[in-house]
Amino acid sequence: MTDMEIQKKALYTMVIMNAAITNLCLYPPSSAMIANPVDRLYQTLQEVLDKEESLVFAESEKNLLICGDLLSRKDQEKPQVMAFIKILLDFEIKSVTFERGLGKADLMTFLQMLSKKPEDVEKEGGLQKVWEADGLPHILLDQKVYIAKDKDHALLASLDIKDEEIIKYITGAGAISDIDSQKVKEMAKNPEWISRIFQSGMKNITRQEGTISNIELSERVVHMIRSLNNIADNVNKDGIFRQVATSIADMDIEVISMLLTQNMEGLLSDEIFDHIVNQIDDEKFEDLATKIKHLKDMAIATDTAHNTSEIELINKADKNLMSSDKGKRLVGEIEEKRAREKEEMEREFEHLKDKANRIIEGDEKIFLDEKVMQSLDGVIEQLFSKDQNETVEAIIDRLGDELLSENPGVRGQVSEALSNIIESQSDEKRTDMVGRLSDKLCSWIRLETLITPAYEQICVQLQNLVHTLIRSHQFAESGPILEVFNLIDSGELKKDEAIQSISSSVLREIVTEELLNILLKEFLSNEQNKQKEAGFNLANIGATPVNRLLDILRESKSSSERVLILQIVSEIGHASLPALIDEIEEGGDWYYIRNLSLLLGRIGSEADVEVLRPLLTHENYLVQQEALKSINRIGGEHKGGILLSALPVSDDRLKIDIVNMLGSLKYRDAVSPLLGLLKSKSFISSKSRTELEEKICVALGRIGAPEAIKTLESIAKQKSLFSIKSYHERVEIAAGRALVMIKKRGKETEKI
Repeated sequence: MTDMEIQKKALYTMVIMNAAITNLCLYPPSSAMIANPVDRLYQTLQEVLDKEESLVFAESEKNLLICGDLLSRKDQEKPQVMAFIKILLDFEIKSVTFERGLGKADLMTFLQMLSKKPEDVEKEGGLQKVWEADGLPHILLDQKVYIAKDKDHALLASLDIKDEEIIKYITGAGAISDIDSQKVKEMAKNPEWISRIFQSGMKNITRQEGTISNIELSERVVHMIRSLNNIADNVNKDGIFRQVATSIADMDIEVISMLLTQNMEGLLSDEIFDHIVNQIDDEKFEDLATKIKHLKDMAIATDTAHNTSEIELINKADKNLMSSDKGKRLVGEIEEKRAREKEEMEREFEHLKDKANRIIEGDEKIFLDEKVMQSLDGVIEQLFSKDQNETVEAIIDRLGDELLSENPGVRGQVSEALSNIIESQSDEKRTDMVGRLSDKLCSWIRLETLITPAYEQICVQLQNLVHTLIRSHQFAESGPILEVFNLIDSGELKKDEAIQSISSSVLREIVTEELLNILLKEFLSNEQNKQKEAGFNLANIGATPVNRLLDILRESKSSSERVLILQIVSEIGHASLPALIDEIEEGGDWYYIRNLSLLLGRIGSEADVEVLRPLLTHENYLVQQEALKSINRIGGEHKGGILLSALPVSDDRLKIDIVNMLGSLKYRDAVSPLLGLLKSKSFISSKSRTELEEKICVALGRIGAPEAIKTLESIAKQKSLFSIKSYHERVEIAAGRALVMIKKRGKETEKI
């Protein structure tokens, strides 16, 4: 299998594993709620282990590695990955290895262990002791990774670790699950090796300028410095950090300012700081000092840190710069530069206010101005920095209105501007902004027909908002967002295939086990009096909840709970069909199959009617009856034939229902079989037989069958044509009425 295939399978196993561990906290091990996910998990693991010797999950610095490969940032941020990392951290597990030969019983033991509270496991002697006691030969904990140096000077280990992976590790772009740090420190005594690692690390970081944020670049540099500080021999540190200082001095002003205002305690000595300053020419120094003074002004004015630590770090950087020899010499030039920039900023602010007012007033020309729209994220940032929050809100609201413009050019420019603005915000502000705009964004998604990067990004932003809303039980707010994506995914809201695919992807990403558990809990318990809202969410997240709902339906002993589930699966609609059909064909207790039959009659179509045919001969009459109703509801032009084919093999109770339906359908092909049944006296007369005969007469009358007149007349006049016992009086009356109906229809036909 390729690395990508292994990661994809591993991520899927994580989803199922999280569900199984969660369910073990809620249900007994014998429950279907446990057995089903364990079976799926075991099957998926076997698919991987059939092709690979082992599957390794490892945690390092709150990142997840799969078989030694670090997941992408996007995958790391997925809720199921974060949930799995939390489990590993709670139990202080560095790595879990599943090996070929794994048995299902061992897998269940492993899951039960992780479903316990860590403190309870600690009381039993700790995880390692419990693990050894249970004896799980094919599930291994915390396998060591040993580092050695081969003849080609590459770093090798049990996971085949190379220099490149060490570089990723020290820069924070990657991680290794477990390193023998002592061996690495031994290797770090070689100045040639550590110099090569540092230089490669810096190249790795600087190559990413422009592709990741400056703050992230600076964080990676600091991470590398700390890593090198931890492994480097004291003899080599001065030389290493001089290299560090030279490399930092060559970086962009933005990155250097971010670095110098981070906590570098114990890393950058005064000597190293001076070395950085000395490597920078006067012009760059002036720009750097001005930038840090600007950061200082902004931090004090807006209190962005919400505590004093950030301001203290900025103050310290400013003080160190200005107290250096170069700072003292250039203080005049720096002050002049600051004054010029302040003047320029004031002019820019007036220009900003003009732009803001034109946007708020709805000037269409400005929405079509590509340059203005592309600069709006910067405008918003500056307005926030000047405490112009109300102006920002007014701009955002106006942009939201213009998303629904009839002019596609306006919609395109505005959607891109909004996407960039939202993406540039902090997590908290981003959530507030998307929440404020969610109604307008959903209306725009209903309207828009073009896929752009902004369209995809806004869909992801709404997806993330739904995660937040459901976690905070704001189901009324998340429901409308889910609804619009579900309408597109289901095809009810017509869009092209590409847009439909995006909506499908959004729903898949939203429906994690964690969120599904939250919704199901409230829907079934109504603890917060939000049952209706939780149900609406469940009805609009596609097919994912269906198997869980059917599992609960199968096991439920509460009629009110069963009614709720029938209601919600009906509302999910056609997306439920594959699961329903699979369950009907698999079979089960009569009351479960009866409910499945009812559901199929509600949401199925003519194409699904054959699934119901075998149920007409089910051993339980109530199942037969429900299947008959569903066939009548969805059978279309085929239902008459299906009902007629079931007539000879059905008992009298079902025959009565079938005859009734055939009459209502006016199904002409039923006349001859109905007459044959009416003439037949092969069994003793009974109450049900009388009712059946009565219904046959009524059906023949409804069909308007002239060929039935002779038989019906003989019954109405009580003539015994076939030397059989006379019919009941009720049957006589029904036959007479049927004759009237047939003859009346005959006269009407003649007139035509």
